[in-house]
Amino acid sequence: MEGLTYLVGVDVRISSTKAVVIDEDERVLARSSSEYGINSPKAKVRVGVYKNLDEACERTIRILDREEPDAEEVEIYNDYCRNVYRRLYPSLKPIWSEHPS
Repeated sequence: MEGLTYLVGVDVRISSTKAVVIDEDERVLARSSSEYGINSPKAKVRVGVYKNLDEACERTIRILDREEPDAEEVEIYNDYCRNVYRRLYPSLKPIWSEHPS
């Protein structure tokens, strides 16, 4: 992919988010992770704040706006997934393993 200098990978999970920046040679330039702790709906169910995940989501998540994906952008994303991310996955896998959610 001409012009691609950096790739930012973001893994958003229930209890944490991880991010990594990789250059064209698959060198890791930066990485970070952050845990949400008790602020996530799933964690609040685990400690008994809510009876179940449905109740937790209803009480903590607010939909502010809805947007439908642009068909052209979906194809661009799919192309990146097929041609970039899948090639980088072997390099990313150890990074994600260092910070399991």
